[in-house]
Amino acid sequence: MASAIILIIDDEPVTLKLLEEQLAPMRFRIFTSLSGKQGIETAKSLNPNLIILDLKMPQMDGFQVLKYLREDDITRDIPVMMLTSVKDRDTVIKAMKSGIIDYSVKPYDVDALRNKIKAALRYSELKRRELAEERSERIFTSRDDEMIIISFRS
Repeated sequence: MASAIILIIDDEPVTLKLLEEQLAPMRFRIFTSLSGKQGIETAKSLNPNLIILDLKMPQMDGFQVLKYLREDDITRDIPVMMLTSVKDRDTVIKAMKSGIIDYSVKPYDVDALRNKIKAALRYSELKRRELAEERSERIFTSRDDEMIIISFRS
């Protein structure tokens, strides 16, 4: 999955730079956002294969970002992985119930993180295929010599 797009949302420039360097050997297309609001807009325009999201950010925390992502038709199905310094049990449970695909705590093991990202991207690819098949099942065409009719079933 060399051309996979990963969006990293974290308010710490040092963390973003470090993650970019650590993930560079995997040949992903990496984009970064320094705020939740910017991250949401970037996710809408890029439709990434995976979002790596921090929890503790000013103005809009990771849970608020996740809520916006899940409520938007464009971003609702993008897998989200939490990468944060928050490690208390209740927060992890809340995050998992919010629909994230994985939860990793900083500081992290680079190899373990890379493996989690590979697994998340495999899941993302399966999910995209499933959604594409589902959408194509709703499209019907009929044709005769002069006309093609395309209809959609909702």
